[in-house]
Amino acid sequence: MSVKYFIMLILTTVTLVAQSAETEKAYGIHSGVVEYQIYGGGVVTPECNLSIEGNETLSFKEWGDVRREEMERKETLIGALYSIEKEKTLKKSEKNTLYTVDFQNERIIKTNLLEGDIGQVELSRMQKAGTMNVASLDCELWEDSSRKVCLYQGIVLLDEKRYLGLVYGKRANSVNFDLNLSKEDFRLPEYPLKEDLLVRNTIKTTQTYKTETISDKIIRSKESDINATDKHDAKTFNGVFNELFEKEKKYLPLFLKALRHTRACLHT
Repeated sequence: MSVKYFIMLILTTVTLVAQSAETEKAYGIHSGVVEYQIYGGGVVTPECNLSIEGNETLSFKEWGDVRREEMERKETLIGALYSIEKEKTLKKSEKNTLYTVDFQNERIIKTNLLEGDIGQVELSRMQKAGTMNVASLDCELWEDSSRKVCLYQGIVLLDEKRYLGLVYGKRANSVNFDLNLSKEDFRLPEYPLKEDLLVRNTIKTTQTYKTETISDKIIRSKESDINATDKHDAKTFNGVFNELFEKEKKYLPLFLKALRHTRACLHT
């Protein structure tokens, strides 16, 4: 092998390695912080409305290989049933490892994933629908029958899901890129570490370590249920609100007693 051929081979190998590293980047931006507004809700039944509000912060570095996502949201059910549920989640990912904070049990769950696309959006069933301006950035808009996502350099700026007339979404309202982020920006609480022995291949594993809210149950419904018949719709809603009815029914006798007393007062 000639020296010239050897040098060309080395240069070609380096180029291929560099291209491979480029394609493996989660984001097209080295580092940054994105703040989101969480919104949603809708008419659940003629007698019940759901309202969702909150905020989320994404911090990332090393082209998205290291990410920290913190979210707080409040869901309010108003009408025939009244309920307020608050949720807080915090997770950090480093390539194929996900750390999920379990606030209730004061521990951190370490999960090894099969794929490195933690936090990435599955676009295989979605179609590109042009561009959209979010947080003063033009992002690529992708849609399917129940969801629309807007991506900028692989970073989610908008993610909105619709199911049976209900909406759940997050929209970026502040974006700052190419920041000098330190280890403190990715810090988790000093809870003991517990390793999840099951290897996962989806970020939905985080749902295992928290109580599902109403919108969680709606969002995780399969795509095949979107065009369900009225009978299937009723079954879905029964499952969603069964826990709420169990929680509220113990107060029903007291409510009825108070109602009878009020009615008696109105007629005297």
